[in-house]
Amino acid sequence: VFLELPEPGIEVIAGKPCATIESVKTASDINSPVSGVVLECNEKAIDEPETINETAYETWLFKVKANNPAELDRLLTIDAYQAMIKDE
Repeated sequence: VFLELPEPGIEVIAGKPCATIESVKTASDINSPVSGVVLECNEKAIDEPETINETAYETWLFKVKANNPAELDRLLTIDAYQAMIKDE
């Protein structure tokens, strides 16, 4: 029902909260996947947060210019992520 994203120009740290998403039942932090500077936020997702559920794999939230490209190596591919959540 509500999405708060970091403003462009803000520095974020990998694994640390930088955004908030709220559903009918709860609010949750969103952690940055990498450290760096936020370049852009998805205004459509802010205006229509239901798109996150409707098109989860196509909806991006914010773009970060990574300070340390080596952090990208720690991110999961879609196949690795799906295998991980399948086991849960």
